Amino acid sequence: MFKVILRQQVAWFDEDRHSTGALATRLSNDAARVQAAVGGNLGTVLQTSSTLIAGLIIAFTASWQLALAVLATLPIVGFASMLETRSMMGMNKSSRTAFEDSGNIASETIENIRTVVSLGREQTFRDDYNTSLEGPNKAGAWQAVLNGCAYGFSQMIVFCIWVCAFFPLFLLTEWVYSVHRLARSISARG
Repeated sequence: MFKVILRQQVAWFDEDRHSTGALATRLSNDAARVQAAVGGNLGTVLQTSSTLIAGLIIAFTASWQLALAVLATLPIVGFASMLETRSMMGMNKSSRTAFEDSGNIASETIENIRTVVSLGREQTFRDDYNTSLEGPNKAGAWQAVLNGCAYGFSQMIVFCIWVCAFFPLFLLTEWVYSVHRLARSISARG
């Protein structure tokens, strides 16, 4: 992105959306996104793959019937996780633009601080900066509620699957053995 900015014509920088503050904010956000996309992805993929393979081996070794039953619910868990991930994906474009605007105001104010102070306009720029952050703050509050609901839904799905997988085993155990006989057989082995 930096190379592209350096190749622009001088008139390109005259537009408000290409001001120093907006470009600096955009560059810092883009660098963080590239690092997040490239930095930990390979390690995460390897860790997830090895955990999945080891978990499947252990599950099928312990009880292939239960492993198949739980494996059948994998699409439901995947859908819930996808909802959670999508809701947690960064800011939308409008809030990004608003943050660029606030970054632009802060940058321009700091660059021209002598002029701002000599004119006594500190409060004006502080108010402009605070106003530019009101939209992203409101959007962020709603995004936090959405993220919480998505996380709660995905965790509820996982716990419901656990109940559906293990409660029938509990009932089967109670039917085949009484609690007393089960406790006696467990203590006899120990």
